[in-house]
Amino acid sequence: MDNLKIRAFVVLLVIVIGLFLFRGIQGKPPNNPLTIMTHNLSTFNSKLPDMKWVAELIERTGPLDILLLQEVPGILQARKLADDLRLMHCIFVPYASGTDGLAIISQFSLRLVHPFHSIRYAAIAVEADVGSRKRHNTPGPSRS
Repeated sequence: MDNLKIRAFVVLLVIVIGLFLFRGIQGKPPNNPLTIMTHNLSTFNSKLPDMKWVAELIERTGPLDILLLQEVPGILQARKLADDLRLMHCIFVPYASGTDGLAIISQFSLRLVHPFHSIRYAAIAVEADVGSRKRHNTPGPSRS
């Protein structure tokens, strides 16, 4: 794994940890957890990933609140995946070197706080309005 992928993964991990810490500071009850997933859409042989297959894979995890994506081949693919997962909000930040980039897809309203671009990597900081905590999406098997 090269430095770019490691740095992108660390940034996404920091975002996830930050969301959980913020949630704890706000005193949200533990019986109403956020479900967050990260996925790397790395393309092999310069082929676009099959977004329908990716959506089916992600849906198997059950209802999802926030999806963090690396190496997304463009905004159109990020929005397609958001539509397939019935998640209403999508933010995409391209790497400075081309059209691939990072995306955050969520059932919650997102506000871009800070996109960061460099020649080697990108990072996204967002605010998610999780106040209502009402699920809008219904993909995947129900949890019991």
